[in-house]
Amino acid sequence: MTRLAFPMAFAAAVFVGGSAQAQFKTPEDGVRALYASYEGKDAKGFDSGSAKTLRRFFTPDLVKLWRRAKQVDADFFIQGQDFEIADLKVGNAAITGDKATLDAAFTNFKTPMKLTYSLAKSADGWRISDAKSGKDTLRAMLRQSR
Repeated sequence: MTRLAFPMAFAAAVFVGGSAQAQFKTPEDGVRALYASYEGKDAKGFDSGSAKTLRRFFTPDLVKLWRRAKQVDADFFIQGQDFEIADLKVGNAAITGDKATLDAAFTNFKTPMKLTYSLAKSADGWRISDAKSGKDTLRAMLRQSR
C-alpha cells in the first residue's frame, strides 16, 4: 500500500501542476507569456490558429470574436507582420476586483511600441479581454475583419 500511495500522490501533484500552468496567476504573467512566443532565434510568434492557445490567453468572448474574424492583416500584439522584439517591459497591473489593466512596451525592429492590456480574472486565472494601441483596439480590429 505504501508503494502505491507515493506514486498516486506524485501523479496527483503532477496533474495539478500541469493544469496550473495553463492559467495565469497574475495579469503580468499572461502578458509576459504572450510575448514569450516572439522571443528567441526560432520564435514563430503568437499561435492564433490554435484553439487551445486562444482559450489559454483570452476571455471566452474574445475567443469567439477571434474565431469569427475572416482576415487579419497584421499581428496586433506586435503592430506588424514581422517581428524582432527587444526591450520588453511589462508594467505592474492596476487591479480593481476581477479586472486589470497594464502596459507593455517594447521595440519591434527598433521602433518603440506600447500597448495597454485589459484583463479579466475567472476561476481559471487571468485572461486578456482586450488590448489597445493608440486609438486601435484588438476587439475593433477583430470585428472589422468579419
